[in-house]
Amino acid sequence: MAFLLGMQVYWINGIYHATKENFEKEVNLSFELAIKKEFNQRCDRIERLVSQKLMDTSLFTLIAKKDKNGYFYSIANSRNLKDVSNGMSFSNLNIPIIPGDTINRKKVANGIAKTIRATDLENHTLYYRTQELGNYIAKLIKENDFSEQQLKAIYDHDLSIRNIHIPYRFFYGEQGKVGELGLATKTYPNYSQKKIGAYIGVIFSDPFPYVVANMAVGFGCSVILVLLIAFCVIYLVKSLFKEKKLAEIKNDFISNITHEFKTPLATISAAVEAIESFDGAIDQKKMKRYLSHAKVETGRLSGLVDQVLNIALYQEQQAILTKEPIHLSIIFKELIDIHTLTTNKIINFFYDPENLDHILSANKMQFYHAINNIIDNGVKYAVSPVSITIETTLKDGFLLIAIKDNGIGIDTHELSLIFEQFYRSPAVIYESHKGYGLGLNYVKKIIEQHKGWYKVESKLGKGSTFILAWPI
Repeated sequence: MAFLLGMQVYWINGIYHATKENFEKEVNLSFELAIKKEFNQRCDRIERLVSQKLMDTSLFTLIAKKDKNGYFYSIANSRNLKDVSNGMSFSNLNIPIIPGDTINRKKVANGIAKTIRATDLENHTLYYRTQELGNYIAKLIKENDFSEQQLKAIYDHDLSIRNIHIPYRFFYGEQGKVGELGLATKTYPNYSQKKIGAYIGVIFSDPFPYVVANMAVGFGCSVILVLLIAFCVIYLVKSLFKEKKLAEIKNDFISNITHEFKTPLATISAAVEAIESFDGAIDQKKMKRYLSHAKVETGRLSGLVDQVLNIALYQEQQAILTKEPIHLSIIFKELIDIHTLTTNKIINFFYDPENLDHILSANKMQFYHAINNIIDNGVKYAVSPVSITIETTLKDGFLLIAIKDNGIGIDTHELSLIFEQFYRSPAVIYESHKGYGLGLNYVKKIIEQHKGWYKVESKLGKGSTFILAWPI
């Protein structure tokens, strides 16, 4: 178990660090792309505005000259034709500029704007082709400066596509610097005209939620596996302890039953030896007394044998159950008479004869044993005078027989154990009450064979109430 848990921890730790590294790569790549997109958007705006400005004939004159290689285009200040740029050519553009032809002029203006973008803006160097145009482009660069808000919108969108939703903040520093707190990207140039820092990076507050979310499936499977292993181990340990406890209880039972067998056998043996030691014809009274002892102990021994045989009888769940009509009033009268005569305790039975006027279909012998065991426990574990109350109720197709006593009661945590085979409460063992932990187990087996149910209600020192439900 420890080895498997260690392997799971090692595996989860490996997945966590791999996912975290992947997160770092993702946010760095995304930020680098966001920086480029933000700068490209600035270049797009300036390129568009330059192209529009070149269409203003009152400010700029576009000149097209042709030689053997094609057309060359220049820009001149309309108010000062001496302020003119060098000629430039375009591989994909070779057309004349005719006064009043805005279509060709627009194409040339677009070509010049693209060239300015490639040579000036993207190389972060401004060439004054004409003073007027240079001043205008410089103004545009200043007006379309780096925007942290625009960068954040681009970066948020890209992170959302990558399913990353973690708070972050920008920081400014030197080239390639990584933030000191939290998980941070490298710094990249922002090409800002303002003195806010030439390089910008991002610091994330805590990547843990993203890492856990992305390793949820693997982590979940690992947790399930660990819980499954833990459950199996716990179940195995509980089973071993249960078997160990059962073995101890069985050993105690064997020890007790062996002692109980020896006692009547010793008494019978002593009685027989005593009869052999004297002339029975002369002392008939003494001989009868010894024979009486032997008879009583033989009956006791027979009862012990029945107890042991009943273990096998009631253990077999699939035994054929022979039912017959049973008059409850007759069975209870027999049991009341027997318990009244066979104990030195004063027993008071409380019941309504009409309440016992029911006929039940059940195995007579098993029904007798079940009721007898409940009453016998009530008498055994109560101090004289004993009070036994018997009530019956018809409910949901069952005949409920409730037998209440004024005995020592049962602790709450033992209520689920008292029907287990060989189980005996430490309280009754301490009080030296004889028993083998079989009686209530017999009751349980009998009720289950009859497809009924049982219930016990009890408090220490307050007595117990056993309810046996028999199908009708």
